[in-house]
Amino acid sequence: MILIDTCILSSLSKIDKLGLLNILFHNHFCYITSSVLKELNTNKIAGFKFVEKIEEMLSFTEVKNKICILSPESSELEEAYGLKDQYNLSLVDCECIVLAKSKNAILLTDDTNMGKVALKEGIQKVYDLKTLLEANIINGKINNYKELKEIIECLKQRDYYLFSESDLDELFEYLSEI
Repeated sequence: MILIDTCILSSLSKIDKLGLLNILFHNHFCYITSSVLKELNTNKIAGFKFVEKIEEMLSFTEVKNKICILSPESSELEEAYGLKDQYNLSLVDCECIVLAKSKNAILLTDDTNMGKVALKEGIQKVYDLKTLLEANIINGKINNYKELKEIIECLKQRDYYLFSESDLDELFEYLSEI
């Protein structure tokens, strides 16, 4: 089970690369929380078109090859409010952390602070966009230097997303090994 945060979805949607998530669907059910859905709806109401692409991937029932919606139970929501106060994170982030922990899920986020709190709270696997790109390289979905460079450049231009130099070196090294 993989729980995906808003930031990964929005970044990939803005560059028309939501298909990079397909690699996850082979072995996992993927979810967003109801709070992430609400956050996406807020962006849609504000006029952001990237949300429409994400909506095409959503399902309100548990279906393979779609992103399903997972709502917290009242005890999980209570725990999320506790984390919010403790760590000064958004309720959306805290819901993701609590549900990932209670469901023993992989958390896919690019929010560094959220990732640190998730690890501190006992989530075993916290992955980011770099990890997702690496998986796509290893599985042959990103085949060459030009394609990877284009993805990185699009992220920079359309989402103001920057990788560290060491992350870039690692990504391009994966390509050279294949």
